[in-house]
Amino acid sequence: MFHYLTTLEEGDLAAILDAVQAWCRAHQVDIETSEGHSVLAAAIDQVQATGSSIDLRSTLFDFLDARARSIEEASDHIRSPDQQ
Repeated sequence: MFHYLTTLEEGDLAAILDAVQAWCRAHQVDIETSEGHSVLAAAIDQVQATGSSIDLRSTLFDFLDARARSIEEASDHIRSPDQQ
């Protein structure tokens, strides 16, 4: 599934795993679930896009928390059509 991990440096891999494990622990998500895999993919994408794993944990938390808020707001909007 994540065959492109072989293109990353060892330090980047360690930072990715650290950030993903921290996020999963904080949000009580099993890393082996589809949500855990999604978080892993987001972390890999971030490192590949920036070319760096520096401050990945903070960046990943910010990005995923913002994405979750956006999804939650969209869900609230869909559930409350009378408020349009």
